[in-house]
Amino acid sequence: MEKLNSKRVCIAILLLISTLAISVLPACAAPAIKVLEPEDGSEVAEGDITVEVEVSDFELVDEVGQTNTENEGHILYYMDAAVPTAPGKPATTAPGTFASTINTSYTWENVSAGTHNFSAQLVNNDQTPLEPAILSQNRVEVTGSGSSLTGSRAENATENLTAENVTVGLAARNIRFNTSTITVPAGAHVTMNFDNQESVPHNFALYENSQAQNAIFKGEVITGPRIIVYTFDAPEEPGTYFFRCDIHPRGMTGQFVTE
Repeated sequence: MEKLNSKRVCIAILLLISTLAISVLPACAAPAIKVLEPEDGSEVAEGDITVEVEVSDFELVDEVGQTNTENEGHILYYMDAAVPTAPGKPATTAPGTFASTINTSYTWENVSAGTHNFSAQLVNNDQTPLEPAILSQNRVEVTGSGSSLTGSRAENATENLTAENVTVGLAARNIRFNTSTITVPAGAHVTMNFDNQESVPHNFALYENSQAQNAIFKGEVITGPRIIVYTFDAPEEPGTYFFRCDIHPRGMTGQFVTE
């Protein structure tokens, strides 16, 4: 009887130890990437611009084209490109707008003055996005020699953007947009990377005026953290238009300027 009781005690102790060991195991963190430099909204001089990122809980391996392995792959860097996030499809863009590497920095050469979007995305060995997509983007004002955005921001931005295609970024965080003004050429075909950084529904909607009359474009409402790509045509008539989040129409508003 005593041997039986001792055996039961030993089993109980082992079960307790196992339970404690499991309880202190760290939770599996999700992969993440963040663009550190240049900082979002910063001003940098034209020329060579190095983008630096921070990657966590993801192994960077030089195995492009090899079999996918969970939580390993490489980085795709983008400049002024709508970041592809469709599952199972290559996340590459037009030649000259992306770069594939395992390095946590990449230098874009001869970047001209204007507004530029620098993005980075974690991808699988076969160049497809993770599910869900893991990416980060910073919007930067690049100044020319001796120029100041205070006096020539619109001029510099327009030099960099063509009337056919424009890529802009907009983020939602703390029930606010990260900018109150978006400027594009009149009649431009706009690609917007909309980054909802919180678990609250948001969208981007464009109207003729601040009374939200005559909608020009209404983007899909998404709950974050999630990034969606909107495409629409800017008004051909130069002027100041109105944008907002339709879910939070009072606190999330801004001016959409066409020149």
